[in-house]
Amino acid sequence: MTTKNTGELPNFDAAAYLADKEALAAFVTDLLQDDYGPELLLSAFGELARARGMVDIATAASMTPSELDETMNASDNPSFDAVRRILTALGLQLVAVPCAVGVEDWLRGDVGPAYDAMKTDPSSALTAG
Repeated sequence: MTTKNTGELPNFDAAAYLADKEALAAFVTDLLQDDYGPELLLSAFGELARARGMVDIATAASMTPSELDETMNASDNPSFDAVRRILTALGLQLVAVPCAVGVEDWLRGDVGPAYDAMKTDPSSALTAG
């Protein structure tokens, strides 16, 4: 097995591929739907804020740059308000859509094929009966 020196590879910057709001919305939606946890979401917010300018994003989120940095590096869950303000500063909003599996299904343990389909194709939650 041959190994290569990875020091020759350029740094990958995901923010460069998230130039428009649609791409950014799809990226954040994927993070939220797949429930990667707050750490990854906040890390992504941090990269996007740094790419767009920490001071600008902090100002738009009604935070100081140090508050924004502290929120994105928090070891515990950020407040809902902080997440909402950061999303708004990035030009996004939270939107609730109906999903194929309701709370009653979860309580009964009856998540089955509808849940599996939703995890594979989140848009199926919009058309589920």
